[in-house]
Amino acid sequence: MYLKCKAKKTTRHKFSDSEYTSLRNEIVQRIAVISNQSYSAIFTLISTWGAGLALFKCTIDYAGSGSIIRGICSFLFIIPVFYFVPLSVKSGENVVQIASIAAYIKVFYEYLSLSESNELFNWETSNRLISNVSPFKGKRKYQMIFYNEEYTILSVFSIVIYICLAYYSLQQSIQNKSFGSEEIVLVIVYSIILITAILLCVFIHNSSSLKKTMMVSENLYVELYVKRAIEMGLISEENFVDVMRELNPAREI
Repeated sequence: MYLKCKAKKTTRHKFSDSEYTSLRNEIVQRIAVISNQSYSAIFTLISTWGAGLALFKCTIDYAGSGSIIRGICSFLFIIPVFYFVPLSVKSGENVVQIASIAAYIKVFYEYLSLSESNELFNWETSNRLISNVSPFKGKRKYQMIFYNEEYTILSVFSIVIYICLAYYSLQQSIQNKSFGSEEIVLVIVYSIILITAILLCVFIHNSSSLKKTMMVSENLYVELYVKRAIEMGLISEENFVDVMRELNPAREI
């Protein structure tokens, strides 16, 4: 049963079609930005891997290639990880903003419209509850953990290729009996870059994952917007728990 919104200070509230449309459009635009960034990342990755593979082929064709050349070839495959850091941060920022807008719509449009006699707004609330692709239902479907994780996945692939080429380079140096001070320095550099790349990969995951950003942010924003609505007198304070349950995207229906 839906609860009536009891005014504490004032019951004045008017739904604005223009504001609602503007908010929905901003969500769509931010989703488009996330998709475009993803395409750009994939293009950059393919270009960098192409250059790395071409150089790697040269090291195989030319048996006299030194460890430095092989090292540069390995480093090319780790460059995308550093490139993905700002992209993942921007992607996470857009996801958090989408969560904030969605939470605002759910509280000030969809929940309040339940007790009004005019038009009903219910897309965000119902979509979160029902949609099979909602990140809030991710625990039911294992593939959901990969949502917005392209930067993390591509970073892991880059790191794996980097490790393989670094190992190949060191093996070649051992076979050529040329493992000296130069190779020792390279091993240290390899290790430092690998550790840095792994740490960045974890950072990328935490910055862009929907389960790490949207799920946490939207619940927080819903709570804050409900408290703001109570402060404005649009929702009764004693109904806080019931309102939070009604707007909880992870609840069962």
